[in-house]
Amino acid sequence: MHVTLKKIGLVIGIMTIPATSLAGTENSGFDLSANVAMTSDYVWRGVSQTSEGPAIQGGFDLSHKSGVYLGTWGSNINFGDSQMELDIYGGYATEFGNGLGVDVGFIQYYYPGGLSTNEYDFTELYLGLSYSVAGVGLGAKYSYSPDFGATVPDETAQYIEAGIDYTMGPVTAAAHVGYSFGDAFTTPDSYTDYSVGLSTEQMGFGFDLSYYGTNDDGETLFNDSAEGRVVFSVSKSM
Repeated sequence: MHVTLKKIGLVIGIMTIPATSLAGTENSGFDLSANVAMTSDYVWRGVSQTSEGPAIQGGFDLSHKSGVYLGTWGSNINFGDSQMELDIYGGYATEFGNGLGVDVGFIQYYYPGGLSTNEYDFTELYLGLSYSVAGVGLGAKYSYSPDFGATVPDETAQYIEAGIDYTMGPVTAAAHVGYSFGDAFTTPDSYTDYSVGLSTEQMGFGFDLSYYGTNDDGETLFNDSAEGRVVFSVSKSM
């Protein structure tokens, strides 16, 4: 059974990252941005992807003023024979004048070096909604994988998540809850994850301190990798 999980976090609001225009295309409507991060543990949906060890992560995003975007993101991992995760994603995101946002797209997860070719690779489709007003951001997202891992063909996985954040001056407090289910999970057939945290941006760097956990079903499925933990991350967008 394929139960090794990854991340694309809930986006609460449509985030605007400082972007560098592509050379010679300042008026084309395209923006290219990059990001890099160091974290004490790579946790995705409540489960450590690095055996509770640190990770270095980074990616690139290309977006157009129409709302279309394409990007790639990678991280070191530690499960099975895989030591790396590489994601390619794309979609469409827009924000309406009343604070309501929508984001629809796909993610292809690659895990080079698995026990066999494409053993862990899978595709996920997602639809997210967000609403922001007076410093408060609300978000909900649904993700669906039609083939959750090549070693378990045709088994589906689904994920429903919701979150809230509140910005107070330079500090943002956030809370998140998610529910994983589908026929890719057997015993138990689902689990819940949650997180709470504080983040801030200082001197051009982002700092995040969060607590991640799962319910008992999560710990049954993933053992120590799903135990509650505090994670500290430092990031930089360019």
